[in-house]
Amino acid sequence: METKTIETAQDALHVLAEWHERNAGNISHAILQWTRDAFEHDASATSQDVLRHLETIDCAGCHTPQGLIYNQDIADKVPLWWDEIDEALSHYFEETGEHARPRDGSITIGWMVWFAVEWVGHDAASFLSHKMEG
Repeated sequence: METKTIETAQDALHVLAEWHERNAGNISHAILQWTRDAFEHDASATSQDVLRHLETIDCAGCHTPQGLIYNQDIADKVPLWWDEIDEALSHYFEETGEHARPRDGSITIGWMVWFAVEWVGHDAASFLSHKMEG
């Protein structure tokens, strides 16, 4: 069986579509769409560019899917994303043995949404990186 080399951003977007099919969540959909919006019309972009885009997802730094800046926009995501937020927090605990918490210790709805988006984004980056390694 021949392994397809993942070199272009378009190749990487196809891999991310496969990742999203496995996750089929609202957060993974938002991350996939955000990444498509950034790269689907950029013929010079590489798979490494897409990987960096995912690895550097940062809600506090505004490098994130749309609708995650203002408090009301974030609060509107909670009912749709709650199961995925809970799953991200659980996976973090399973992998680290520690409960996820912000540096200042104040767990807010906004922080939980941001944490889940960053966790799922890093999962996407890990999936893509693994596929790129062959």
